Amino acid sequence: VPSPFRCEYGETIFIGDNSFINFNVFMIDLGKIKIENRVLIGSDTGLSTAIRPIDPEIRATAIEKGVDIIIEDDV
Repeated sequence: VPSPFRCEYGETIFIGDNSFINFNVFMIDLGKIKIENRVLIGSDTGLSTAIRPIDPEIRATAIEKGVDIIIEDDV
């Protein structure tokens, strides 16, 4: 992976065989990010699993959760 590469945790990111991630990519990996085989990701790409509540009162409590991102083979 060329640098710079930034992520939030790094423990929930899985990268398959023969995949390529270009420069200046960031991943907010509150949820799982799975990049399968032979995937090409271009420069300045952001993958964010974080979602926030829509209701303003709930959002003000700073609750957050993540949904998984799966990029399948040959994308």
